[in-house]
Amino acid sequence: MKHARLLLAMVLAAAAANCDKKTKATGAPTPGAPTPGTPTQGTPAAPTPGKVGSATAGPLLQKVSTSTLYLGAKDGEYNTLLELSSGTINVGATIDGVDTAGHRLSFKVTKIAVDKPDPDSGGDKQVDAQRLSKGEKGAVDLSIVSGSMRDFGGTFFLVDAGAALPADVGAAADAETQAAADANGIVTCTLDGAPWPANVYSSGSAFYKNGIKMLKIAEPYFSITLLANKAPDGRQLMFAVRGWTPTTGKLDAKQVEVAFTGSATGVQADEKFYGFKAGKEYSAANVAVEVTRWELKRPDQARADITFSTKVLDLKAAISGKGGDTHEFANCKIANLAVAVHERNE
Repeated sequence: MKHARLLLAMVLAAAAANCDKKTKATGAPTPGAPTPGTPTQGTPAAPTPGKVGSATAGPLLQKVSTSTLYLGAKDGEYNTLLELSSGTINVGATIDGVDTAGHRLSFKVTKIAVDKPDPDSGGDKQVDAQRLSKGEKGAVDLSIVSGSMRDFGGTFFLVDAGAALPADVGAAADAETQAAADANGIVTCTLDGAPWPANVYSSGSAFYKNGIKMLKIAEPYFSITLLANKAPDGRQLMFAVRGWTPTTGKLDAKQVEVAFTGSATGVQADEKFYGFKAGKEYSAANVAVEVTRWELKRPDQARADITFSTKVLDLKAAISGKGGDTHEFANCKIANLAVAVHERNE
């Protein structure tokens, strides 16, 4: 069980820096209440005959994200603030959410409240309406008809039912998404001899100078989380380094723990668990990590350059001591890694 706790501790440590609080809301959206989307990329929603398969580009209604789509009063209900760049949304209509990976879900529009000038206050007030048109702002209530929010982990676009994402919009969105990801660090990596496209998971790198109280870790703790960026691969590679003093040079393998989890297909039933930890159970695995740059930019953030290679072993095989399947990362680099530095351990 101590090997299972390795993975649990690392997952919790990553979650500590990436926690999303789910808040129920009614009426207008409450800022800061994210949807229950997960960072794990899922499989595309099942095609609807006559829609996805034969989709044509239609009016782009709005760019939204899972952090600006808010929970409604019941499961499957959401609300959001929109300012239409084109097209029209009507109460009772069905509209789709699509992303550049090809995921799609459909919503029914259940309520619209349009922003109108309020002479009494000098500002705006929301007025119930049957339609939101191009150039107007308002709050829109949505109810999922088909598909799953689990498939969406970031930006997507609202389009007419059955419409495809215009090619130029998709290309621009991909470029914007990658640029935002590169700001956290640029990853080049090889998995089992082939390129493994991955990004540093948002807020996925942190150095806890005095440990993490919730995990009962009293020593300095450095963590890095990489997430595959090509659907349907939803696997994560997590590093944890205990007792490390920020400096350049090679890390002691005895301080490093590695977990490689998730599904290459995006299907939950295909999830696997691999890892490395110093000990005879992991004799078929190994790790080599070197920090070639560590620069404290301000008290709460550092930038680092890191190279690593690691062979990870199937966790069940490690526990049983019978050997087993491995994955090997080689010649991997993380350039300009953004590291959140935490003074407190809470």
